[in-house]
Amino acid sequence: MTASVGLIELLRALLLVRAGRTARATVISVKPQGESDTPVPTLRFRTEDGQNFEFQEKMAGASDAQRIGAEVVVIYDPKNPLVARRRAFAQIWGPGLFWLGMGALLLVAALVAHLVA
Repeated sequence: MTASVGLIELLRALLLVRAGRTARATVISVKPQGESDTPVPTLRFRTEDGQNFEFQEKMAGASDAQRIGAEVVVIYDPKNPLVARRRAFAQIWGPGLFWLGMGALLLVAALVAHLVA
């Protein structure tokens, strides 16, 4: 199941990279996400047609993107600009690779448990 989620996330990232447009974004706030105390930035960017959008990153990023007012580059889907990520390897590919890695760990654990039993 986790490997499937990882593959889906990687496919989403690939589609975003292939069809996406880039824009400059500004960090407008930095707040803890969920139960974690790790600060996650909220970014605001303007699309090619002049509309403003905001999104909160899914995971904590580099420290330079954690300062309010910092400028970063984002990639967004021109058909749905709310589908956006900061243009950084960890933000684009990280979620998919994380879930794929978790699936691999679970597979190894299941194989070891099967061989030991």
